[in-house]
Amino acid sequence: MSSPWKLSEAELYEVEQSHRELMERQAKRIAPIRCSLDNANLRARAEYIAQELIEMVGHEDAEAFFAGAFKTAQADTMLRMSLQPGTTKNEGGVTYVLNKNHRWTRPKTPEQRQQSRQKAQSRKPSPDREPKKQRQPKETPPPKFNVNDYKPNVAQDSDNDGITDAARVGVPGSVVPPPPKKIPRIKGLKGKALAAETDLAETWEKDPRQMTQRAKALARKISALKDGENGPVTYGTDDLKALSPYWASEKLNNDLEARAENRSTLNIALHQTANAYTKSAFLSELDDLPKGSNILVTVGGCGAGKGYALKMVPQAQKLKDRASVIWDSAGDQNATENVWIQKEAEKRGLNVSYLFVNADANTQWANPKFGVVQRAKDLEDGRMVGAKVFADSYDLGPKNHQKFYEKNKSNPNAKFMFLQTGAEIKEIPGIPPESLAADRKEIEKFAVKTINEQTDLPARIREGALQGQQIWKDK
Repeated sequence: MSSPWKLSEAELYEVEQSHRELMERQAKRIAPIRCSLDNANLRARAEYIAQELIEMVGHEDAEAFFAGAFKTAQADTMLRMSLQPGTTKNEGGVTYVLNKNHRWTRPKTPEQRQQSRQKAQSRKPSPDREPKKQRQPKETPPPKFNVNDYKPNVAQDSDNDGITDAARVGVPGSVVPPPPKKIPRIKGLKGKALAAETDLAETWEKDPRQMTQRAKALARKISALKDGENGPVTYGTDDLKALSPYWASEKLNNDLEARAENRSTLNIALHQTANAYTKSAFLSELDDLPKGSNILVTVGGCGAGKGYALKMVPQAQKLKDRASVIWDSAGDQNATENVWIQKEAEKRGLNVSYLFVNADANTQWANPKFGVVQRAKDLEDGRMVGAKVFADSYDLGPKNHQKFYEKNKSNPNAKFMFLQTGAEIKEIPGIPPESLAADRKEIEKFAVKTINEQTDLPARIREGALQGQQIWKDK
């Protein structure tokens, strides 16, 4: 057989087979496709069918088939609509009846109706049959947030579990973007702070998966430097801000003054995105763990001494030694992430230990030896926490953790330890009443007053400490 298109024998055979298949399909009666009434779904379904037909027979034949099919369907529809329900027709030896919706149906025989009744009877519960399981109530969806104007109510508890939904910075406790596809922005940032926020957020938005993998690799690198290759991998939002060139770069690492300047004034600006990809990387790490592995979660206010406690307290060191992964909670998040961590751990068959480090807020802010302000003066660190964020962490943080503890103290997959820092670091039975009675407004007043009284403070520390007063106009 010759071919005007100069096809090979194999190609000719393939064409013939496709032609035979098409002829067989044309001879068969195809059941109509039922579509939803959603215009977008209808169009998408039509495009899918058209694409399949085009690939099968080419553009011209597909167009001809569609035109013919449309005319036939239109004529059939007009005929059906002109007839009365109950009208019958015989086609291929089968009788069809027009129903009240003007569609041709095949009436059931007496035997088929009897079979349907028997099936319905078999579905009825008998006295000795186990009762049907009750449908579990749907989980309360995480609170929505405006990515262009992120000003959460830090006291809001939308699901009434006693734990607030979100902090001033970061993403809501139960949320791991994407979704949303965009990182929430803090309205009120200006100059370098706005540029730093935009740069890191847009980098994440372009490729969240790649950013997650970069965060995971950086967390493992930092952890190996701290605890060796066989130590636990630690995930901390503040550590992973180093993915921003505004926080860490070869140039900044050679100019500690400039790096400290950024870390004092850009801490709030970078926290949203850093928290998002740190949470995403942490989940990826959990996916790699075998069932039964242990996670350690450190909880406490900003600058409470969580890292120091892990080094100095033997009981805490034992928890660390047993852990495969550590979630180093940023105090900024007010312990809003505990519920999320526990849920994700149990989903994977993992166990969690929570180490809460209690401290006096005023001491941790202003102590001239180790306080938050003093830490910011150290060029090796340089990070400054905003007064409002700091105050929230010592008020809402303990309250949130206490509620979480009360709900999970009998949970076999959750263990709890409480430490007190100060002149002596020691284990305590729980969060002290005075910490649960803390007032964030009073703590904030003290923090602001301390900053204003220290006239010799570097300008960068003053700006970082009071930045929140310009962003969040609390009533």
